[in-house]
Amino acid sequence: MEEYRAQTPLQGLANYVRSIGFEECLFYFAFTLCTFTTLMMRTTYSTVAGFDKDSFEFLAYALVALLLLGKLILDRETSWRYALAWALVILAFVTYWFANQWRVSVLFLFIAAGKGVSLKRLAALALVIQATVLLVTVSFAMAGKLYSFTVWRETGEGWIPRLSYGYSHPNMLGQVFLTIALSFAVLRFPRFNLGDVLVYVVLAAAAGMLVMARTATAGIVLAGVLAALSPFVMRTPQRQHRMALLACIAFCFAAVFSYFMMLCYSPDVGLMASLDRVLSTRFSLAHRFFEVFPPQPFGRSIMAVKLGDFAQESPDNLYAYMLLKQGIVPTLVLGALVLAVYVRAIRTKAWSAALMGLMVFAIAGIMEMYAVNFTLDFFLIACAWLLYGTWPESRVDDA
Repeated sequence: MEEYRAQTPLQGLANYVRSIGFEECLFYFAFTLCTFTTLMMRTTYSTVAGFDKDSFEFLAYALVALLLLGKLILDRETSWRYALAWALVILAFVTYWFANQWRVSVLFLFIAAGKGVSLKRLAALALVIQATVLLVTVSFAMAGKLYSFTVWRETGEGWIPRLSYGYSHPNMLGQVFLTIALSFAVLRFPRFNLGDVLVYVVLAAAAGMLVMARTATAGIVLAGVLAALSPFVMRTPQRQHRMALLACIAFCFAAVFSYFMMLCYSPDVGLMASLDRVLSTRFSLAHRFFEVFPPQPFGRSIMAVKLGDFAQESPDNLYAYMLLKQGIVPTLVLGALVLAVYVRAIRTKAWSAALMGLMVFAIAGIMEMYAVNFTLDFFLIACAWLLYGTWPESRVDDA
């Protein structure tokens, strides 16, 4: 009989790292650091701690980039797929040079270094980090230790206040609720029961009633519906094929519709004007940015554009943001990667948690540019699976 030896926490961590692999752990550490940095940039801790947000962001994302490059180098691939990964790295730095923003550049680095990475581990990390920071931030804000912004929304009955509870904007808090919902969906996939219904109802109520974040609320509801359908869909390849096809159609429609409205929007067209009012001037804003800042091959630094009484730094619509801020080439590359993921799923008749998340963000992209942030749309890891030909064999365990 072998003698039992208790492990210290450090020994347990070391064994866990060995079981996963040091290279993969570099990726998860980069994801953790990137998530924490994103949350610090979207909360008001800097007003309390007194640190410079721009310097903190630059140093943190530079470290994230080094970790991901280290992971890519340690993978020691020699195939043509590895060459494509390094092409994405070059594109990431070119995009940063022209657009002067880390967000999409880091996204490309995560895809390039994503060989063998687990979606469920990413979801677990996202859930723990987002929920922990949420509880601490809201508690501090309600105790008066953190500053909260009040944003006023005009309704038919007048103006109503929206509190940010320690975040830089109520919509930022809404994004947290959406990320928690999608992370939960991944960890539960494809199981679903009445307890899951309660989780989605609570999160949707928090996003819709507490901070009145409409896009996040709609995204949580859609995630709940897709999660509820998944046990039924997974029973036959034919159902999975139809759901994968539906997800692809949703992505294509959202992109085409957004670009059509960006190019052709006119307040004189009644239907366009009505849709624009319902969606909080998303289309008129995208059209205005298109007029002032035409698309460039690799993006550009853009300044705020005034629309009515307000000035906006970038279009909220995901598709317009990618084209006008990040450039034609990065938009085509990312769009082609995502479309290829959908096509593969259709051909192999494979519905998965990855497709579920991509579908939610594709539709939400009409209103918000969530999907350009890998810490929110970590479902883009499916692009890395496609790039390296390492799609998980089990559609349940990881995809």
